[in-house]
Amino acid sequence: MAPTSSALAPAPDATSPSPSRRRIADGPTDAEVLSRPEKQWRWIREATDDTCRARLRDTAARFIGLPDRDEPNGNGCGIPRAVALIRGATGVRYQPAIRVDCSFALRLGEIETLMHEEAEARFGARVRAVGTIGSYACRDVRGRLRGWSGGISEHSFGNAVDVTHFDLDDGQRISVARHYPRDRKPAARPPGAFLRRVVARVWDEADMRALSPDFDRSHAGHLHFDAGSRWWRRGR
Repeated sequence: MAPTSSALAPAPDATSPSPSRRRIADGPTDAEVLSRPEKQWRWIREATDDTCRARLRDTAARFIGLPDRDEPNGNGCGIPRAVALIRGATGVRYQPAIRVDCSFALRLGEIETLMHEEAEARFGARVRAVGTIGSYACRDVRGRLRGWSGGISEHSFGNAVDVTHFDLDDGQRISVARHYPRDRKPAARPPGAFLRRVVARVWDEADMRALSPDFDRSHAGHLHFDAGSRWWRRGR
């Protein structure tokens, strides 16, 4: 399935994120004096190398390579090695396709594996597709994290994705808005337990951040996954 034109169109830099104070190429080499957006850019820029797309191609992934960026734009945003990911490393389809850094596309394979394991344990099925509502977007951090960081959203580097639902190959749809347990209550039914376990395992086993409706109201209807740097990952 080819991605929609909106999935591949350049994302507007319409919001006003905290700007990078200087271009990386002109800045000092000591990371301690870089601004937070500059540190975030450096983290994602150094997360992989020019072999990334070849390694992604060796998996079950289907994607379109997009132009590289050597430095962020004037707002501090940009994807160093961008891809439009249609199908992930384990065959999971992203609907619509997501625009992310190649390094994050590879890391999503770890999350997909956890999804499959949890779905098979509870439903005897695998995850066929996930519904997405956000990948690359040049913007500030939102919600509870806003007060913790001087940086900009990991979405600003193609290092995050927001997921609304999971479609299983037996026809079931597990929806975050519908099935995630409310008010931090225990999960009484398998769909809620599935969602809670995916979030916990992404934190503990994939070593990435997973934000859920338990985190704050800005995540009420979706799960947020990102591979931000360790100083950028705080709290559940």
